[in-house]
Amino acid sequence: VVVEAIPTELSRLMSVLLEAELNINYLYSFIPHPHGKSIIALSMEDNEVAEQALARHQFHTLRQADLSR
Repeated sequence: VVVEAIPTELSRLMSVLLEAELNINYLYSFIPHPHGKSIIALSMEDNEVAEQALARHQFHTLRQADLSR
């Protein structure tokens, strides 16, 4: 799962995943996105549930087409 977040939202992002009872296997941060938000790639226990939980809390997830040039 790849998600946009401003650095001050990282705690809230993790709280959303904790509330959904999802495990994070590992994560990577990307170079900041042109819109001023950081991009975080998360290896999740269940990507579909993670995307739904993040969407409910107004986090924008990205697809491969969003990241490719």
